[in-house]
Amino acid sequence: AAAAELYGYGHSDVLFKPTLASVNQFRPTANGALSYFVGNANVANGYAEDGGFAINGGKGWSAVVFENHQIEINGNVAAAMGNYYFTSADDGKVSKVEYSFGYKRSEDGKLRIFLHHSSKPYEMPISRAEVLAVQDAWANAVVNISNTYLAGGDFVAVAGAAAAELYGYGYSNVLFKPTLASVNQFRPTANGALSYFVGNANVANGYAEDGGFAINGGKGWSAAVFENHQIEINGNVAAAMGNYYFTSADDGNVSKVEYSFNYKRTEDGNRATMDTANDVSNTAMDKASKDISKDLLALQKTNQRLMGGMMCMGLLALVTCGVSIAVAVLVQDCTDSQETSANMAISANDVLLVQDAWADAVLSISNTYLAGGAFVAVAGAAAAELYGYGHSDVLFKPTLASVNQFRPTANGALSYFVGNANVANGYAEDGGFAINGGKGWSAVVFENHQIEIVLAVQDAWANAVVNISSTYLAGGDFVAVAGAAAAELYGYGYSNVLFKPTLASVNQFRPNATGALSYFVGNANVANGYAEDGGFAINGGKGWSAAVFENHQIEINGNVAAAMGNYYFTSADDGNVSKVEYSFNYKRTEDGKLRIFLHHSSKPYSP
Repeated sequence: AAAAELYGYGHSDVLFKPTLASVNQFRPTANGALSYFVGNANVANGYAEDGGFAINGGKGWSAVVFENHQIEINGNVAAAMGNYYFTSADDGKVSKVEYSFGYKRSEDGKLRIFLHHSSKPYEMPISRAEVLAVQDAWANAVVNISNTYLAGGDFVAVAGAAAAELYGYGYSNVLFKPTLASVNQFRPTANGALSYFVGNANVANGYAEDGGFAINGGKGWSAAVFENHQIEINGNVAAAMGNYYFTSADDGNVSKVEYSFNYKRTEDGNRATMDTANDVSNTAMDKASKDISKDLLALQKTNQRLMGGMMCMGLLALVTCGVSIAVAVLVQDCTDSQETSANMAISANDVLLVQDAWADAVLSISNTYLAGGAFVAVAGAAAAELYGYGHSDVLFKPTLASVNQFRPTANGALSYFVGNANVANGYAEDGGFAINGGKGWSAVVFENHQIEIVLAVQDAWANAVVNISSTYLAGGDFVAVAGAAAAELYGYGYSNVLFKPTLASVNQFRPNATGALSYFVGNANVANGYAEDGGFAINGGKGWSAAVFENHQIEINGNVAAAMGNYYFTSADDGNVSKVEYSFNYKRTEDGKLRIFLHHSSKPYSP
């Protein structure tokens, strides 16, 4: 009854993009809307993803309050934009959601909704102080779990609460590779993490290999201390690398463990761990080292900024004498903040190509060494080509380095790969990883656990807008730059493209490349363009100095990905920031590149 009274279903088309809908993003029918509001289980032919927004997934709402930013009335059509606040009837927590509504009068004289688009709010950037606070909370949680265990208390409940507070389970994917996990290496679920921290015997459906890290296998920890090598913050994502030290409550022995953490802010405003990698130091972890020596921990990690927002976690298998072993590699790199050639688009295929190049380089170094050639020169050239030394800071923690754990310089990296004996001022511990200590490698294979690929295309899109603007303001051939970017980023020529530009009202949809180009660079600069187009990518002549994506959600289903959120455009003229809501769909074309096939900016335009 409420949907029939409030929405225009049966009277007109209804454009409804619910906040939490990702698989069935748009709800053009009353039944689809009802499914969203009351839950799939309560509606015939509903959508599986719907938990029931209006019933808060079963917890209910006690209050809903609109806060209008602005209401715009044009004849018989009205548009409203702002925030609404939902108070949970379960725990009193308030959720803030951004909205756009369009209203028009139906033939029965009632004002009804014909457009409804909701999205999550902008996330504030993370500060260094926040990262340190979360690290302190993590360390304190480990000690608290241990103390509760040793005191005979409910340490499992304490651990569960700590994991819920500190990790991003339930908010996002969590990439967690525990120190001592070798059989079940990755822990993408909260239950798997809890099994690791408190032990298989204390968790239903835990993993047999888990003895309970947070209780030190029954001995407990009396202290846990972080020692950061470096913290890198990029907007709402932070990465940290270093060592932490765990003091046994039993005998006072200190165990040193190497770590990498990534943090991002969840929708409740807290910082949550989304990526955790631990590596046992060669000098620590007494009995646990027996398991590690059999199956060396595996991790291949790339910084989000280097990969344009991509993250990879998985196994790097190196084959020698026909036997596969897992070797830990931890690499984190940041692109140059000056962003010169960094404006070039990065694709998932680019990442795979760099991985192939890295693997090929190790083999080339090995083969050259075994053949008696200049393997040091080969290694030097490969390091210069593949690593960011001389371009940015490089956070490199080699697998087998324990004395000189981190290698911030190219010489330190070269020492690790070819051996101390072959490099001036190398490190004595280095036997030459790339030559396998003299035995060589016959094969190197990456096995990616997870790649978040959409962020790279988004970065490429944002960089393209700024590049087009910069070229225009410099008097260059901005039309050619825009044409090349559109060909690289959009699926024109490969599939249908559904493109509804933000400011298009007469020629709303742009199914061909010329229509898209007209929108981006302006009608005056394109043959057969559309008169309404002033050139979005050049900001109507003023230019943009920055374009930033803020994803509400990214959902990947096979070879198709969907993203929704806000992007923010900063005027090069006066610094004003324009916020636009978007929906993008991406799919991989036959050349292997991920391209846009749906682009809808839903902020209503009032000319």
